[in-house]
Amino acid sequence: MKKILFSVLIFLMFSITLKAQVKIGDNPTVINAKAALEVESTVAPLKGVLLSRITTQQMKDIPSPETGLMVFNSTLNKICVYNGTQWACTNDGSGGKKKNDNSDEGTSNDPKTRKE
Repeated sequence: MKKILFSVLIFLMFSITLKAQVKIGDNPTVINAKAALEVESTVAPLKGVLLSRITTQQMKDIPSPETGLMVFNSTLNKICVYNGTQWACTNDGSGGKKKNDNSDEGTSNDPKTRKE
């Protein structure tokens, strides 16, 4: 009985420290070792990842968003990521220039300060 109890205890200790990887896609047996989650689509019809689609107001209303939280802002038609202090949204295709500085057009990718 002691051997069984000891074996169960050892098993539980090791199972708690195990880490998992998840792959969704066409070839679930091959996963990138650096990925916690991998999404793959290589067979027609090809598919992508669909983020939560929310408005700027809904995005502002998220209580204490986690750093790295990603959504599609349907008001701005942009992908936005919370960087720990504010929302940063994708640029408008102007060669990678950030527009968070409120320059030129008086706009910002930060929905909290964006002038519509």
